Amino acid sequence: MAPSTWRQSQLRMHDAAPPGYLAEPTGMLLHIVDGPDCVTHVVAVPRRGAARLTGEPDVCTEPHV
Repeated sequence: MAPSTWRQSQLRMHDAAPPGYLAEPTGMLLHIVDGPDCVTHVVAVPRRGAARLTGEPDVCTEPHV
């Protein structure tokens, strides 16, 4: 399982671009590898749900969708 963090590093296409971060939706990836085969499932998790999964306090002020 690969949990997604909320902030991702922004891809810089050239050296003149300033470094930055992108707000990515929270979620997780589940990879199943069976010999040469690999399947990835993508699961979106609302930030409120992500706080409950990690056991961190729920401090999200955005409305639940």
